[in-house]
Parts: sequence; structure tokens; C-alpha cells
Amino acid sequence: MKASGTTIEERRTKNGNIRSYRVKFFEHGKRKSATFRTRTDAESFAQSILTARTIPSNIDISAMGIIRQIQFQELCAKLGIEVEKAYDEVCDILIKKYIHTAERNVSLGEAVKEFLKARKKSNCRDSTMNEYIHYLGWLENSFADTYPIGSITEKKLRVLINSKDKISVQEHFLMRLKTFFRYLVREGFLTINPTVNISIEKVKKDETPPEILSVEEVEKIFKNLPQKPSVLASFALLAFAGIRPEEICPKNSKSRLAWENVDFSRREITIPGATSKIRKLRVISGDIGNIWKFLELTPEPQRKGPICNFSYSTMRRIRRKIMGKATQDILRHCFGSYGYHYLDPRVVVEIMGHVRGFKTFEKFYKGIANEAEARKYFSIEPNKKTPLS
Repeated sequence: MKASGTTIEERRTKNGNIRSYRVKFFEHGKRKSATFRTRTDAESFAQSILTARTIPSNIDISAMGIIRQIQFQELCAKLGIEVEKAYDEVCDILIKKYIHTAERNVSLGEAVKEFLKARKKSNCRDSTMNEYIHYLGWLENSFADTYPIGSITEKKLRVLINSKDKISVQEHFLMRLKTFFRYLVREGFLTINPTVNISIEKVKKDETPPEILSVEEVEKIFKNLPQKPSVLASFALLAFAGIRPEEICPKNSKSRLAWENVDFSRREITIPGATSKIRKLRVISGDIGNIWKFLELTPEPQRKGPICNFSYSTMRRIRRKIMGKATQDILRHCFGSYGYHYLDPRVVVEIMGHVRGFKTFEKFYKGIANEAEARKYFSIEPNKKTPLS
């Protein structure tokens, strides 16, 4: 048998009897050989070499490595141990023996504590901090606080991530783990990042534009909302200025849009970087349809502090009661869709603060509504009986 420079020779005794089979092969430019008792074993090994050479070049499998693999499997069979389980045990032993001292001494609990401290110093959003605490809590519950971070392998992380049913949960979990382990490598707690080669296969879905409400549905919402200036102003900013819900009434202690950010004389609303989701100041200017009529419901002496003066839970309760199961961004989507026909699209992109500019706007909002409906949408006004208090 001959395959890519690999040959099998019979080795005979003085009497001419075959005593063994020698496989000659090249490895890293050098001639090497291995001896087997039967032709079947020799041919199997030669075929293994041929198979190994078809594997991508960035995965180096040596011929001697194949021999060791065979010997390892034979040993496992004699001991009655599953090969996979034996690999894990051997890897744990090697990690404990050869891994960097710092990696052996730092526990998972200590690493998480240092990471969260660093995230806090970098002015990480409270919502993002809560995600790190949540997902790293899963990691600690799986390995225990005292588990050495150097003993956490790629294989163990794959098992943990795959234990989560939803693809979206797996994606978010992996995203936070990658950030965590990159930090550990950067700060010298680890030498190898076990998440580098882990990825989640995305489920392909047909892209659809965001759902929007009809003009009649939006009119009904404002009619049924509690007729209080703060409530009406908050929902009007969502519907007619495209402001994000978390910029008006955040779930955490993040700053929210205040009356001090509204200039009635110049017809400008400024979203400060500390309030903006994208941490970038943006200004909404011009007489945009009906938004100012809703804001003017609040008497001038009362225009101090947050525009939305109620809690996140109250806002959510009002939204669910009036809008049912509609997503919290649906009024922002309405602004983008109707605004395309009512305002200059470039103005709408600037108001909405899309990081990717017109690409996002064109992809999701263009062409959903029409010009006639857009004029009706931006003509929705407050109930004349709404009290100015």
C-alpha cells in the first residue's frame, strides 16, 4: 500500500515468515516509521495518516499523535472507561499541573467580583450591569465561587451555553461571557480565552418591518390615557418625537428627560448623552406637528424636574392597560413610519438617533405608511377638556 509517500513493508524472520509490518511515512519533511503486528493495523494507520492530511492546515495532527490516540483508546477499553470521560479527567490533571500559578489561585467568584468592579468604573449602564450579574450568576452556579478560573474549558462552557433552550438566550449569554473572559485575559488572570472558538448558529428569519398602529388606534390611545399632563406629555414624546421609552422613563436610576431639556421659545428638545441610549447628545428641533400642544398642557410654573414624574412600573401598567400586548417601542415605530412621509427623512433619522444612519431607517420604516395618513397622524391633538395641572 502506498499513499502520499506512505508505504507498508513486510518484516520477515530468517526463515521467511512475516513477523511484523512497518509503515514508513513523512512528517514535517522527515522520514519516520511505525511497526504493527498485523497488516490490518498497519493499513488502518496508513489510512489514518491519509485522512489527517485532508484536515485543514491550521489543525495539526501528527502521525505519532494518531498512534498515541490509538494507544489511549486501547487503554480506556482495558480500564472500562469512556474515552470522552477519560479525556476530561486527563485535561483536568494537566490544567492543575501546568497552568499558570495565577490562574490556579484566582477563583471564579473573585474574578467575577473584579470584573463587575471594572465595569462599574467604566460607567456601564445599570441595565447592562444587571445583565452581567444575571448571566455571570449562571456561571457561578454551574462551577461554584471557589472554582479556579483556569479550569474552565471551552467544552464545559459549550455544555453550559447549550443547556439554555432559546437561541436568543444562548446568544446573550455567550456575548456576556466573551466580554468577561476577554477582560480576564487582558488583565492577566488568564492566558487563554476559552470562548474564542464558541459561536451560536443564528436561526435565519425573514426580515419584516416593525408593526405600527393605525391613526385611529393612536387616537384611541390618547383618548383613553389618564388625562394628566405628565402622562400625555410622556406618551406624546414617544409617538410624535420618536424618543425611546428608556429615555423618558427608564427602569433603573438612569437620568430621564427633564423639562430643563425643553426650550419652548426655540422649539427644541435636547436629549443629553447621559439620558440617551446611545450616549450621544441629539437635538430635536422645529415645529414638529402636534408635539408642542401636548407639552404645553403642563403649566409653565410646573415645568421642573423629569417630564415623566411617575415610576417605570406605573408607566408599564398604564401602557399594558391602554395598549395591551403591544411592544414598548411601537409608538416610536409609528413616528418613524409616518414621519417618513410628513418630515424630511434625514430629519427623522437625526431625531431617532439611528447609529447606522439612513440604512436602518430605510430598512425598517420606509414605505409602511402613506402621505395622507401621515398628515392625520401628526394632526392628533390633546382632548380640549384635559386639565392644565
